[in-house]
Amino acid sequence: MTSLTGQYILTGMTYTDISAPVLVIDDLWKRFPGKQGVQANGGISLTVGPGEVVGLLGHNGAGKTTLVNSLVGLVRPDKGSITLAGIDAIVHPEQARLRAAVQAQTNVSIAGLTPREAVTLVGRIRGLGKSKARARADELMVDLDIQEWADRPASKSSGGIVRMAAFCMAAAAPAPLHVFDEPTNDIDPARRILLWRQVRELADRGGAVLLATHNVHEAAQTVDRVVILGHGRVLAQGTVAEIVARCEVDDLEAAYLVLAGAEEGGES
Repeated sequence: MTSLTGQYILTGMTYTDISAPVLVIDDLWKRFPGKQGVQANGGISLTVGPGEVVGLLGHNGAGKTTLVNSLVGLVRPDKGSITLAGIDAIVHPEQARLRAAVQAQTNVSIAGLTPREAVTLVGRIRGLGKSKARARADELMVDLDIQEWADRPASKSSGGIVRMAAFCMAAAAPAPLHVFDEPTNDIDPARRILLWRQVRELADRGGAVLLATHNVHEAAQTVDRVVILGHGRVLAQGTVAEIVARCEVDDLEAAYLVLAGAEEGGES
């Protein structure tokens, strides 16, 4: 396996500063217009450093996907700042996209390709040579136990296999930041364990990982720190142990329920 520590391959560039946070979000706000209006993000601040997995936890509609989309210019915040690998991601979204490998909540279409072809192609696009891109695709197929479907057209594969392929595409080549938005949707329990292992490995190799999920129990086994969102606001952030202790409960799932319940009570 190729180590990612110290150098991240980009399209025509390298990023080597591993001493500073890779991602810094400061006081980010986004309200979607409409009759009622939706405050999707309300003053969110967080950081993700190299070698770190930060879990962005929250219910559906908590603001996780809006935050992820803001990182790569798909949503423009109303105010606040996003710095990604030293780049102002709001002013220069096209440069931010070069520095972040993202698995979106909805799958990218790979119709006409097999999973192995799709992952290899993304590796090439993100700067790997032909042999390294193919080797990385092969490695991911084995590690996630989907080699049986690796060369089957995506149109003939299950939703779970396509979802796994989308994860592999985001993990195909080193990047300063890997972002996964609900990566375990549609995936069977056995392969979810393998996927979480790959998330952890990306960070252990030196990458920064932002993981958006509502699967609190499984994420607790993987993350270094947690940011819990509710209705677009940060309810708590810290290590799992810190948040559990603060809420005086036994595990992160129980802590999440305490925090979400307190928020609902405060809004009534």
